[in-house]
Amino acid sequence: MVDAEKITVDDIRKLLAKMSLKSASGNYKIIIIDNANRLNLSSQNVLLKTLEEPKGKAIIILVASGGETLLPTIISRCVKINFNLVPYKEMKQLPSADTAGGRPGLAYDMSNPDSMYRQWRQSAEDFLRMPLYQRLSFIDELVKEAKKNKEQKSEENDTIQGLILMWRILISDRLHNALRMNGKTRPPTAYTKALRALAETEIMLQENINKTLALQHFALSF
Repeated sequence: MVDAEKITVDDIRKLLAKMSLKSASGNYKIIIIDNANRLNLSSQNVLLKTLEEPKGKAIIILVASGGETLLPTIISRCVKINFNLVPYKEMKQLPSADTAGGRPGLAYDMSNPDSMYRQWRQSAEDFLRMPLYQRLSFIDELVKEAKKNKEQKSEENDTIQGLILMWRILISDRLHNALRMNGKTRPPTAYTKALRALAETEIMLQENINKTLALQHFALSF
């Protein structure tokens, strides 16, 4: 199983090398690539060759929060299974259900008072309320902190990815509310524009475009 902040070419090559080994039991080998939306373009191209010409008894499962960052050629070679968000009425008994955006696992994570998810959600909410100049300043500090953590080889969770998740949840919730209100509070297009910019920001980050520029792209969208 692969699950990392960024899934590199080397990660995929190592995984495929293991897949080429014969199973001791002779059964199928199952490979799970979690957060497959973090595959960069080069690693996707390496994986694509295997998807085009699969060998042996192996099953590759790509788990992604969205397909925006995956190559169409990869998506076309997969059997797509959608896991929809869980309706609130079905998970309202879970702790933090009202802030988890239909994600039961996230609800449990956020129920922990020390959870980074709780901090990320608060920061994400604050960010969306900020005027533009404060959002840009926030991004500068965020990128500086991310760089410092990388240099120190910090094992803390990835704050940028955490904020992106929370921004997606918060903006999606606001979009649904706007649709229910028939756009009386704010036009739904304002939220769809922000969600589109957020997806584009993720792609830019995957392609190693300057983090500040990528995040500013999102900040300027609303």
